[in-house]
Amino acid sequence: MKKLFILALALYCSVASFAQCTPDPTVTEPGLYPPDSLMPCIITAQPYDTVIQFKNFTTIDPADFGINIGFPITITVNWIQIDTITNLPSGMTYVCDDPDCYYTSGANGCIRVSGTTNDPRGNYKLGLTATVSVSIPFFLDTIITINSDDSQGFGFGGFFSYTLQVIEPGDPCPYPMVSVATTDSLLCEGATTTLDPLIRFGVAPFTFAWSPATGLSDVTAQNPTVTLDNGNITYTLDVVDADGTE
Repeated sequence: MKKLFILALALYCSVASFAQCTPDPTVTEPGLYPPDSLMPCIITAQPYDTVIQFKNFTTIDPADFGINIGFPITITVNWIQIDTITNLPSGMTYVCDDPDCYYTSGANGCIRVSGTTNDPRGNYKLGLTATVSVSIPFFLDTIITINSDDSQGFGFGGFFSYTLQVIEPGDPCPYPMVSVATTDSLLCEGATTTLDPLIRFGVAPFTFAWSPATGLSDVTAQNPTVTLDNGNITYTLDVVDADGTE
């Protein structure tokens, strides 16, 4: 009976150890590492297991909190607790090295992401929500909840902006992703606007081929201007990166 107990305990410890990750103490700047453009891609229908390292902030710029009192002050980050991580590809889960995902000022930590997904190729921007305690001079300690949408306004952009990429078997990693917007959202006939493609991942330099050529200033330019004619028109953009991936 005693031997069985010891065996069961050893098995439990092995599973618990596998489920967690080990923080990298060599990470010295606040934020998430490696950059998401260097993260291993998630391949559809294949097991995935990787670790995101991070370091907590120690101080935040008062201007990010809208504080400007005419003399310098320091806002100290007391602790941060990651509450949820959403928009992971389906079938993927995460676990922090700390069971509560709780980290004191300047602490190192890590998040292990693993699982298997059948989601289509694409970029999956993580939605992180966290509770943060900060000390502001002349005020009591303040606890705020921030997420990926508003973290830039509080100076936590390096902690909350991160994207995982799903690719198909045989695709290069990273896989170039392109979205296109105009500089104006509402235009009249005869007006001009600029097409502004956002390229996510891929290896520079890129080549561009727009079609059709109707109304475009240059079909090979990254940001051509377009003169709007009567009716609607749909433009297609082909982007090829330095590795020949289209």
